[in-house]
Amino acid sequence: MAYALYILAYPPRHRYLAFLFLCAPILYAFKYHLSLTPWYSLNDTFGRMLYIWLAYMSYAFLLVRVTPDVEPGAGWRQRVQWAGKVLYTRHLGEYHTPPVTHQACDEEKDEEQAMQPASEIGMLRRRREPPHRLNRLDLCLRHAAKAVLFLAINHTYDTYLIPPKTYPPAPFIRHLPSSLAVHELRLRAMMTWNVCIGDMLYFESLYSVVVFVIVRELDRLLERSPVLGEVLA
Repeated sequence: MAYALYILAYPPRHRYLAFLFLCAPILYAFKYHLSLTPWYSLNDTFGRMLYIWLAYMSYAFLLVRVTPDVEPGAGWRQRVQWAGKVLYTRHLGEYHTPPVTHQACDEEKDEEQAMQPASEIGMLRRRREPPHRLNRLDLCLRHAAKAVLFLAINHTYDTYLIPPKTYPPAPFIRHLPSSLAVHELRLRAMMTWNVCIGDMLYFESLYSVVVFVIVRELDRLLERSPVLGEVLA
């Protein structure tokens, strides 16, 4: 993580070589992630986080090629703060600053903008619209309700749907081949829920908890990250 912040804050000349150095510890951790703790679910979640995060870094660092959008002569604190926002943002385009090309390209761009209506020019220069206009209390209540709802859904599934007694054999299942027995169908349904739906609800609930804590206790209006959206005072 520290190395990722460093290469984002101070982009090296050879980006692919720097990314190769980043892959080395990630691959090592992924190879032994199942032996990290005695709990398989925790280890599996950590392993997924590793390759998802590495894929995001490859997209932001190699494809989009983000560069620090800071003031000239900015110190390392401002650069690291910008790099941290890039790591956790859901809208990477806000931190992408296209490189300055030849002056002729700028003149062509000015001519194209001059030919466009004023309303379209304003929309091009305008940043992404905020996803909501909620005040602090409404945002906290909404995320608290979402976290409780998603955790309740997962708890209901774990408590009432996983036990075998809740899976009575349906008539059409009795006529299926032995390769598609009730037990196998149940295991496949459980895997689909756990990998796709259950994890999505779990991580969304964790995101809501983090938003609730930051906005309610730690956040300041002037330093709110755009990952949380614009919130009215």
